Amino acid sequence: MKKVVIVGTGETADIAYEYLKYDSDYDVVAFSINEQYKNSDNYNELPLIALESLTQNFDIRQYKVFVAISSGKLNRNRQHVYELVKKYGYSCISYISSKAFVWRTAEIGENCFIFENNVIQHGVSIGNNTILWSGNHVGHQTIIREHVFVSSHCVISGFCEIGENSFLGVNCAIADNVKVGRDCFLGMGTVVTRNLADNVLIKSAKSEISAITAKQLCKVEE
Repeated sequence: MKKVVIVGTGETADIAYEYLKYDSDYDVVAFSINEQYKNSDNYNELPLIALESLTQNFDIRQYKVFVAISSGKLNRNRQHVYELVKKYGYSCISYISSKAFVWRTAEIGENCFIFENNVIQHGVSIGNNTILWSGNHVGHQTIIREHVFVSSHCVISGFCEIGENSFLGVNCAIADNVKVGRDCFLGMGTVVTRNLADNVLIKSAKSEISAITAKQLCKVEE
């Protein structure tokens, strides 16, 4: 089995451990977290290693990493750690549920997590470090950029583009040929029928569209 270290000790890390353990050919051998947050030497009955000393404990040629961090600060928490482990020299795995439908022409980057009941159609491209929670539909030839978080039961129609570091809340719907800019936050139930610029915040289906800086968006997520 391929050996992997999970970076993170929160809810996302617990879920990743469960799914990798029972629905993959990966063997999770340890968890890792920043030294300042480490208050134990074990997590889920496995070694817990300081991220700063990861390369001293796990050879980059023999072990892979999965960064299991959620959408905090518009995915920038996950992006920062992902880029750090890449700087260390590690390859990151992606998990695709055995109960997801992924057409043969779809391309999925590394450090992605694709939950059950996702439908990923012909020609879809999903960038590195992106999470698709359960039950989404991603239409043909759609592009999802890096560091994106798609919540459950979203419909992204064909020929769409979702910009980097964006967040799609539960039950969002994106019409055909729509481009959502980077650093956008679409709240639960949002329906998008036209292109959105970068840095757009829609708190919920009934909210007005407003422009907001990436820094402010990160604050929304705190």
